[in-house]
Amino acid sequence: MGRQGRAGERTNAVVTAELADGLRTAREAKVAVEALPPSPAGAIVNRLYRSSIVLDEGWMTISSAAVSASPGPLGDQLVVASRRALELSNRVFDRGRVLIAAHLPTTTTAIELVPPAPVPDWVAEGLAPGPPLDVGLVQAPAPVGTSEAARRRALGVLIEAEAARVARAADLLTGPQHDALLATSRQMLVLATQLR
Repeated sequence: MGRQGRAGERTNAVVTAELADGLRTAREAKVAVEALPPSPAGAIVNRLYRSSIVLDEGWMTISSAAVSASPGPLGDQLVVASRRALELSNRVFDRGRVLIAAHLPTTTTAIELVPPAPVPDWVAEGLAPGPPLDVGLVQAPAPVGTSEAARRRALGVLIEAEAARVARAADLLTGPQHDALLATSRQMLVLATQLR
């Protein structure tokens, strides 16, 4: 991202249009999830699924900023930040899936699903944050416990740290990208608070 497409690759304009379409779809999905009755596993599942969509919106907003960023450290870190936002979205969704699984019919399959760790380790996953987004910011390790509540709290810690990085990126940009990233950072802080 952040560079014009080479032969056989999509251009920045095409990627930006795809991200805008994805954001519209995510907003529609969020409205649909908000209209659902509470899950048999409790309203927490609905909140987790809605939170996952909000993080998906963050992923697309950060990706859009990465596409329009000049090549260099900021553009590179925006790409990594977008991947972290997507990973956080997936992990939050997985927490909801774990809670509702007990209420779904059991099926047998010859395929063993091996989910990722409930809480990501950015260094181990090759997504460690770096400059310029981590200048002056401390990455606190997320506390991981065995209960679902502890795992959700740990995800909240990571989302809060990511929100600070997104706010830092907003400070380094101007115009619509600044405004979009600042709004995304605020939404992520709200989610972090709800999960903690």
